[in-house]
Amino acid sequence: AGSQYYIGFGGGVLEVDGRKAEIKSAWSVTADGADVRGVALTTDHIYAATATGIYRARRDSRLLEDPGQWSLLTSPRGNTLSLAAMADTVYAAVGRAGGDVTLWKITADGAEATKRLGSYRSMSARGGKLLVTRSGGVDLLGAGLAVEATVTTVGRPDTADAVAKPQFRMAEMIDGKTLAIADNEACLIISDTAGMGKAYKPNGPLSNISSCITAAGDDIYAGGPGRNGELNNQGNPASVSVLRDGVWHSSAKTWADSREPCMVAANPRDPSDVFLSTWGTGIFKIVDCQLDTQFTAGNSTIKDIFGGNRYVRSDAITFDEAGNLYVLACMVDSGVNVMTPEGEWHSYPYGPMGDGS
Repeated sequence: AGSQYYIGFGGGVLEVDGRKAEIKSAWSVTADGADVRGVALTTDHIYAATATGIYRARRDSRLLEDPGQWSLLTSPRGNTLSLAAMADTVYAAVGRAGGDVTLWKITADGAEATKRLGSYRSMSARGGKLLVTRSGGVDLLGAGLAVEATVTTVGRPDTADAVAKPQFRMAEMIDGKTLAIADNEACLIISDTAGMGKAYKPNGPLSNISSCITAAGDDIYAGGPGRNGELNNQGNPASVSVLRDGVWHSSAKTWADSREPCMVAANPRDPSDVFLSTWGTGIFKIVDCQLDTQFTAGNSTIKDIFGGNRYVRSDAITFDEAGNLYVLACMVDSGVNVMTPEGEWHSYPYGPMGDGS
């Protein structure tokens, strides 16, 4: 609304002053501070989407901080994911993120269910059109919610930046004919409504789930996220991202070959001597930004919990000043393992590491 922006957050609604770039106020729409997933404005009202339904308040109220100014609509009820307003009509998506939702139309006369949508992700309104994003496509809805255009692939399939198997999450209309689409893998996509466009993936680490960062000379290594707090795997194959000369380089194995990247250790005597530990498949030597030699129970002293090579759980690793690499293994009798600069392995028993700690 002009220079004022309204944002749903974990405790209600934020009112942001765009000119001053500051939060002007915060409102709770319920007494217990319900999470708000989306906000929509009409001429007279402001709407807030929550897990139990939609709350509404008059825009001219001077006490929107008071939950008593907000009332829960009789319909629709249920998990409301997002809202979009066109003139004095509000559209609401009620259902499950990534799954089926019902699209509701809300006016001064009440609310009605209009259509079912699958693989739902998000929704926005611009220029009298409703833009609905599904995991596998973006639908442009016009009068009567008729589908005017659908984008399911972007670009020519023979180009490197084409998106043939989208994982769309959100889309916005830029100028009435150009779409900006957020994709779970391809990052930012710019396309027309016929799917002619391309993906723009900024240079960066392989993912945003790294949990450790290590400097080795002028290079930066990012790894993780490793195991969870219950010592269990989280389904991530071994990977490492390296920032070298201002450019990120990445290397990753498959889940069949590796399990859970944990920590990166660099030799203080030789910055090119770098290793990645994993929670399940030993450790990997990193050579020229790529995961190279793997050390497991078959070629090192690091033991597998069950006697094979699939549960070689090495979490913490580090180098000493002499260039010896120390690898801690969990739930085995030889918890401390050392590889010398000459490549010789030695192991030492350490009781607390063998009892599940």
